[in-house]
Amino acid sequence: MRDRVGVFTCSAEGRAYLGRVPGVSMSLIRGDQDLADVLNFVLFRMGGTSTPAGTQPYSAEEVHNLRANPIETTNFMETRAMILQRALALCPRSGK
Repeated sequence: MRDRVGVFTCSAEGRAYLGRVPGVSMSLIRGDQDLADVLNFVLFRMGGTSTPAGTQPYSAEEVHNLRANPIETTNFMETRAMILQRALALCPRSGK
């Protein structure tokens, strides 16, 4: 994830994926603001240079809405790969 996770935010679909993936949406962190803080830490600290300039932090309201619609698939690897590929195509740093 380090210096890579930010690429997901190059598309609205990728950004939503980060909040809808079961490990996040079904997290034991129940407070939406607390979970937004964790997502923002991952995105801005761990994501480093992969997070495009101008990326907005997650808000509690956004996290609440994303958690209400967790990803439902039996093939998370394929789903993630497709979402990441589409995000990379839109990313200003598509070489990462």
